[in-house]
Amino acid sequence: FGISERHPELESAVKTLLENIQYKGFAMIEFARSREDKLFYFLELNTRTSWTNRLYADAGIDLTQIGYMNMVGLDYRQIVGPIKQRDGVVWLDLRRDLGALKIKRRQGVLSASDWFLSIFRARSFAWWDWRDPLPFFGTLISDIGMRLRSLWSSA
Repeated sequence: FGISERHPELESAVKTLLENIQYKGFAMIEFARSREDKLFYFLELNTRTSWTNRLYADAGIDLTQIGYMNMVGLDYRQIVGPIKQRDGVVWLDLRRDLGALKIKRRQGVLSASDWFLSIFRARSFAWWDWRDPLPFFGTLISDIGMRLRSLWSSA
């Protein structure tokens, strides 16, 4: 579960970091926000895009398209136009979110009904796109296969 939102203070710090190390290319920089002091803490920098690419695209920043155009020598700014992020786009990876639900229910933080209602806010999905449903069905078949193998091996 993720929500697109801007954090200008992080954008500035990340821009300075990347400029200082003279980095060019994709960079996925992860931060964690402390529950105690509400500050952001740097976790890591990955030199690739993220498994949340669909959220970025649905929020107006299609990194896959930008990367492809750059690779083939096209100026994406001329083709796509100005890029502006849309905040508030809710993204869901149902497989991972079900795992989080199990943990949060055990901790008493989230009820199954509250979780169920929250997933209806999602407009961006890790595995589902009606224009290309094969990744969803591939993931579904893989998950079913793993569960059957687990049942089979425990029998």
